[in-house]
Amino acid sequence: MLSNIVSLRLALDWNLRDSSPAELVAVADLSTDSVWLFTHAEFHHHAQQHSEKGILKLYMYVDESVNTKKEMALQSQYEQYRIQNRVITFFGARN
Repeated sequence: MLSNIVSLRLALDWNLRDSSPAELVAVADLSTDSVWLFTHAEFHHHAQQHSEKGILKLYMYVDESVNTKKEMALQSQYEQYRIQNRVITFFGARN
């Protein structure tokens, strides 16, 4: 009999140095050909973890049934940051 059952919650995560000079930050999930594009400030704001060493960690739960206390932690909550939704914002419309 198992007394302790570990619940696995699949998530994607990325690290970024807080001191990074990057103005734009792209993160990808190669298994689904998905890309999200953030400004540095947006990545900083949405990063759920900020280490004392200046490392920001942004994660997204792939399992949409995960109950979390975080304001944004489910992959679907980041839909507005998918690259196809950000191209016009950053690069303008094609003529």
